[in-house]
Amino acid sequence: METFKNVFGTGATDEEQSEETGIMDELWKNSTLSWSTRIKGFVFFFVFGYLISFISTSLLLTIGVVAFAVLYTVGNLCSMLSTLFLMGPVSQFKKMFASTRIISTIVVLVKF
Repeated sequence: METFKNVFGTGATDEEQSEETGIMDELWKNSTLSWSTRIKGFVFFFVFGYLISFISTSLLLTIGVVAFAVLYTVGNLCSMLSTLFLMGPVSQFKKMFASTRIISTIVVLVKF
């Protein structure tokens, strides 16, 4: 589990973390999930999203284009949002809007 914590942690030192602590960080720390619960949530939502996307693709000819688009989008959102279980929403949004990832974030958000 330490490997998961190191990979999906905030990546900042203890001094940097104490300086950046805000209201949302305090709320997240006080309502944190255990690592086993986070892994289970991640796996469930990722597999659920993948299955919805796969089913919508395989039923494309029978359910119509609009239903396909809705189901495929929901499946992709579930798969992408599953990472919130690993990192936490505050940490993930901080990393998404970091200067090195802002262009990718904008492209993904505009795509939806």
